[in-house]
Amino acid sequence: MRYLIVFTLLLAITACDNQYRSTKSFMVVDNSLRSDIGNPEVANARVRSVISFNEGVEARNCVEYLNNLRVYALDEAVNNQLVKSEYLSCEALALIQASTLSRFKPIEASLIGMSLLKYLDLRTFPSSLGMRADDEAHTLDRLFPDHSYVSGYSAGFENADWQYEVRVIAQGDLNGNDQVDWIVWLSDKSKTGNYSGYSTLVVLDPSPEYEVAAMTFVEYQEKREP
Repeated sequence: MRYLIVFTLLLAITACDNQYRSTKSFMVVDNSLRSDIGNPEVANARVRSVISFNEGVEARNCVEYLNNLRVYALDEAVNNQLVKSEYLSCEALALIQASTLSRFKPIEASLIGMSLLKYLDLRTFPSSLGMRADDEAHTLDRLFPDHSYVSGYSAGFENADWQYEVRVIAQGDLNGNDQVDWIVWLSDKSKTGNYSGYSTLVVLDPSPEYEVAAMTFVEYQEKREP
């Protein structure tokens, strides 16, 4: 019954006329995640491709994946990183399920992509760009002025060799301070090699005018646990 009440509230935020008003729900812009929120038990039990952890541990659904992630590190094999993309929704769903549903004011959709482009500090989370960023250039627009782009809730860069994108898939108050937070999916992959990286990121108290930091799902979970 608790899940039914919570997720009925979550789905209530989809009306466009109310998307910029103060709300006590989550704004979910990813269609697949919205579907999972409507059926969390089904989503958590859904069988997915096998994903491997250290010490030979494996997972085949969200419940196994999230339990193992508390204890083991993911295997860094290339194919395993590709499979990780299937489990991003598990992480996002877990974040929303654990949130307080406090009141917040969402950031306008027209500002989100530009904020990611100009103000997301790429040094604050693991990705292929971490080593390229420095004090002078550590945002997408500064690192790639000729190849970066904004598209709706996303920002990224693309050239002949690489494709990199960060996309806000949900807005809500994750940590209960009545301020909007973002759940972000990172796609980071080579076009010419076999490298692929996928992550769920958390941005607390983002601003469309100031630099913001991100942390991985695992980092956020570790900060939350006593």
